[in-house]
Amino acid sequence: MASVLIAWVSDADIDATGPNKVAESRIHRVVADEFYANVILLSTQSKKAARSFRKWLSQEVGTPIELDRVKLNSELDFNEVYDATLGALEGARVRIDEEEIEWSFLLGSESPILDAVLIHLAQSHGAELLHWTPSEGLKVIDSRMDLGQIKPERTLSGTKPEADLEAGGPVLEKLSKHALELAKKQVPVLIHGEIGVGRELLAEAMHGASSRREAPFFVMDCDTAALEDLDHVLFAENGVLWTRATVFLESIHALPAALQARLTRVLRDGRIQSKSLRARIIASTDLAPEALLSAIRPDLFHLLAIGIVHVPPLRQRKEEILSIAELILRKLSEDFSRNFTLASGCEEVLATHNWPGNLRELEGTLRRASLLSGDEISIATLSASIIRAGAAPKAPIEVSDLQEYLDAIARDVIAQTMERVEGNKTQAARELGLNSYQTLTNWMKRLGVE
Repeated sequence: MASVLIAWVSDADIDATGPNKVAESRIHRVVADEFYANVILLSTQSKKAARSFRKWLSQEVGTPIELDRVKLNSELDFNEVYDATLGALEGARVRIDEEEIEWSFLLGSESPILDAVLIHLAQSHGAELLHWTPSEGLKVIDSRMDLGQIKPERTLSGTKPEADLEAGGPVLEKLSKHALELAKKQVPVLIHGEIGVGRELLAEAMHGASSRREAPFFVMDCDTAALEDLDHVLFAENGVLWTRATVFLESIHALPAALQARLTRVLRDGRIQSKSLRARIIASTDLAPEALLSAIRPDLFHLLAIGIVHVPPLRQRKEEILSIAELILRKLSEDFSRNFTLASGCEEVLATHNWPGNLRELEGTLRRASLLSGDEISIATLSASIIRAGAAPKAPIEVSDLQEYLDAIARDVIAQTMERVEGNKTQAARELGLNSYQTLTNWMKRLGVE
């Protein structure tokens, strides 16, 4: 029996061979640590890049390395990728003179379609699925599982998407229950809410909780994408609508009229000519449903709004802001290998701000605060990190002198704290962690804070 590893070469693998590499090749790491009789690389990169990677890998390990360059018209075309991958497997079976082959498929190619095909073929070939990351090393994945367990997540908590839906207080709990019920049904969904409330995060969480979670989650912004790009990606011969993907159409109110007509026809008839609709559509807008009904074709609106989910702004979810902030800090802690927490009293700061920018503003504020803090974010630092509407923009600080830069930060934090506590030095000193109001006075004199 021969043990054979199959892996699609990613751009990150190619980059890892250069003199200025910033990351490690997952293929190199797995082949160096595990034993395989043969390694077969599938590549869509240029001939020069692919051969260069194969040569480098052969020099690094003692395993026989084969390279199979695959020409694809589109990595989004599931059927084309499936046929190409299956052909490579059958070719390898012919070349390897063994009655039995023990297959291993390495995921993490950066393309959800390439990975989805390997997962699909793993079941028919009895293959072992592998996934490698720098943080977790090599993991064996059950081929009966779904891609949602190993694909990169863009959710706030860094855990499974449905876990983010279930976090929070009563408002989010009610929203989550409704969203999860819709996630299990194969119907179009309209998500509406203000800018920054997390409509895309909710859509991705619904995708992760659905039966389609092994397929790609595809995002198209109707407000920024060119008409030609929207038309090609959605309706071309190998368009995403003909796959099992979940297609998230952001700012559906901005979809050009010509494409509204085509999308209406697809949703109504389930096909265009010989192409059948297989994708699930989730649309979103910052308009209220009544306003959206006037902004797009009424028949398209009614086809999209089978399921309707309203994501309320943060100012209507005051009791949930702290738990959401803790989710964000947990993710920031993972990103920066820290252990960020909020000091006592920060909950009041979070609750008193109106958060006009919603989730995006909250995350941006916490990111700024984390850069100015130790592991514990103080009340003063959190307050200073909130950008309030109407505040005059600050000129950028030239960091030519470290002490001058730190003084500028301290000056800003003290001034904002004094303004918030209405000039009460004793309270300000306590929040700033200073021993007494006299110490605060000395700081203010030195920094020129009035």
